[in-house]
Amino acid sequence: MPNLYFCDAGNHIRGLLRAVLSWEDCTRVLRDSLTTHLGEEDFPVGPAQFKKPATAPFLHVLPEEASEQWRAGFYLVHASFAEIDERLRNLTK
Repeated sequence: MPNLYFCDAGNHIRGLLRAVLSWEDCTRVLRDSLTTHLGEEDFPVGPAQFKKPATAPFLHVLPEEASEQWRAGFYLVHASFAEIDERLRNLTK
């Protein structure tokens, strides 16, 4: 199951686990959001490392859960916290 983290460099939050998603829910939450694969290694230092805003959501896919669509590793999600939170809230509706 993919893990969704929120990182906020301004508040020194390296990665706050926001949700553990099923693949179906992951697809619904990330709909219309671009993602950038960052690699399989350590947790990303933060969005500033990738010349992105100081706050950003990240998705982590474990190697044993990788697929043709989703490689193992970390993805930068090009969406705001507010957008992602709204989509997470709508999962329960």
